[in-house]
Amino acid sequence: MSVAKQTIELIKNEQLEQAFELNKPLAYKIAQTYVARANRQGMAYEDVMQESLVALWGAVNNFIVEKGYYFSTFGTRVINNHLQAMLSRRKYKPIGGEDAVDYNTLEPTFANSSEKDIYNKVLSEQIIQKGTNLSKVEVNCLKYALQGFSNVEIGKKYKFTHQNASLKHLGAVKKLKASITGT
Repeated sequence: MSVAKQTIELIKNEQLEQAFELNKPLAYKIAQTYVARANRQGMAYEDVMQESLVALWGAVNNFIVEKGYYFSTFGTRVINNHLQAMLSRRKYKPIGGEDAVDYNTLEPTFANSSEKDIYNKVLSEQIIQKGTNLSKVEVNCLKYALQGFSNVEIGKKYKFTHQNASLKHLGAVKKLKASITGT
């Protein structure tokens, strides 16, 4: 007996768990087509597979045998719609539930004017760039790090990973040390 006929018989007999198990390969196959897109949005492979199984369970529960369709036709449609809706909802949500921050407008803040004076004196771009061979990005990474911004925030501002932000910051610190100590 084919999978389609077995599924219909199982659903008729209200053996939904068996119908679900029988059609898991269908859900996995459909989910594979969404994995790359989901990864670009920061979603893990396992999450995509889990969502496809959730959709499959909904399809098994809502399938109406009397309409005369194959389950695979109905299930494919339900799973595709579910995954597409899930990915479109995630499209505009920040990964990790972070608050919306405009990373293009990060500016340092100061508790008082003396902090600002020290900051401007020690870290002004002209002094740093003339005294060392730091790039503008390294200068800004260093400034933001000294102001307490995380590597994730700095990376988002410059559109690179937090690991690259950390490397830029550490590289800038090493260059500053070398220029100060003369080594």
